[in-house]
Amino acid sequence: MTSLDTAIGPVPTQTQAQGAVLKHRPVVGLDLSLTATGGCVIDGGVPNTFTVKSTADPEKTVMSLIARCNAIVDGIASQIVAVADDALFVVEGLSMHSKSSSLDRIFASWYLILGELHHRYGQEAVVVAPTQRAKYASGKGNASKDTVLLAVAARYPSVGVTDNNQADALVLAAMGARHLGHPVEESLPVVNLSAMDAVRWVA
Repeated sequence: MTSLDTAIGPVPTQTQAQGAVLKHRPVVGLDLSLTATGGCVIDGGVPNTFTVKSTADPEKTVMSLIARCNAIVDGIASQIVAVADDALFVVEGLSMHSKSSSLDRIFASWYLILGELHHRYGQEAVVVAPTQRAKYASGKGNASKDTVLLAVAARYPSVGVTDNNQADALVLAAMGARHLGHPVEESLPVVNLSAMDAVRWVA
């Protein structure tokens, strides 16, 4: 899928010397997870998704959690080599309504992974709340992950999205691309676009 310069969104500001050819800043969207992190890179207007899987941690110590998180970052890094130095990182925020016996490790891993990404690339990631990610995709902030997956499959049929994690990452990357002025959608309903307003954009 290619970006459309006439799509709804800010006017692109990054151009080459004569202003004739747009130079789009790449975007990395991440749905962080201890088990299967979903990722999406949009470079040159083309989204590509990936998944970084992690095996269970039998030790469950602080140091083993840190090592596991660093391994996840290594996996992400291997997928974004070509764009990482200049990319805008867009990450899904924590769900404050989650319920799990491992909630402390889930929350800790989110911060550890985000911190390591910042350390490696010097980029302050944009954090998008789950409700805003869902609204951008489906028009409803309380949409389920399966609803978002269906919306993503319908809107971006040329992208090989295989699961919810990749679908979420694609939505996050698409929001980042729109913020930078090169949206990957020709148009979106106003209610979907309103999700952009609630995001604290850092770049």
